[in-house]
Amino acid sequence: MFKTGFVLSGGAARALAHLGVMERLEEAGMKPDMIVGTSMGAIIGGLYCYYRKASLVHERMKRFLESEIFQKGIVLVSDQAHATAEQSEGFFQRFITSFRRGIFYTRSVTRKNLVPYDYYETGIVELVPEVNIEDLKPRFAAVALDVATGEEIVFRSGSLRRAVMASAAIPGIFPPVEFGEFVLVDGGWIDNVPVIPAILMGAHFVVCSDASWSIPELWPNPSSAIEMSFRCSDITRILLTELKKQKADVIIKPKLHGIRWSDFHQIDYCYRAGWNAAEEKLLEAQKRRKARWLQCFGGLINRQRRHIKLKDPIFV
Repeated sequence: MFKTGFVLSGGAARALAHLGVMERLEEAGMKPDMIVGTSMGAIIGGLYCYYRKASLVHERMKRFLESEIFQKGIVLVSDQAHATAEQSEGFFQRFITSFRRGIFYTRSVTRKNLVPYDYYETGIVELVPEVNIEDLKPRFAAVALDVATGEEIVFRSGSLRRAVMASAAIPGIFPPVEFGEFVLVDGGWIDNVPVIPAILMGAHFVVCSDASWSIPELWPNPSSAIEMSFRCSDITRILLTELKKQKADVIIKPKLHGIRWSDFHQIDYCYRAGWNAAEEKLLEAQKRRKARWLQCFGGLINRQRRHIKLKDPIFV
């Protein structure tokens, strides 16, 4: 059987654009047989495989971002004075502002993460249902990074909550997730657009929705030593993403200029950007899907991955 795979990148708030991409493709009759996601892409992809309708995932995400558990997160990363003075700012933006002011310098050098495990887990429980990945249709997988070995770990069975919790654990902010011998953090640091895992899972045709940054969007220029270090790390990850996503048949890149990773209040803007980007690529996607269907004889022939010198992931 011919299988279509959707690959959803990380990107924090920017990845909310996947909601629009998936709804437009769904309207056009292009539904996935599998979804592989990283970080926020794993959260959205997992919810889609559970609810099976993009509009329902959109509604669920909006409710969560307006929920008490999300809004109260500010008390974990900011004192009451800053929380009151900057009430109009979003939670994550207030966190970054406070961090740059030095409020969390001591915590950042004495702790593995700034947000306690229990609080992070509570947020995931609030948003993600407790189901087994193998029971979902479409099929689903989430990517995480094992910081002990540098391996790319792909969850395609077991608890959906555990998988997305590991995949979205931003290093230094959220706690790593221990799974057997693995110590797992956000998959965006090793595979922000997991096209190759989708192909290895049997996808004949792959649509990649990429909400990550381009290098020109990394502004303003660094003004401190730590910002310079972060910038160089960001450039490395962006270039790795550019390499890996070229294995997709269609790349949908929403126009998200000016949208920061912390702009969760811009969910409607991100949704429209995703919808518009999918609309622009729709005809191309339909043509390429038909061409791939013919090349694979309707799915009778497995897609052959063009070799690249990158280590294959570990599936669990």
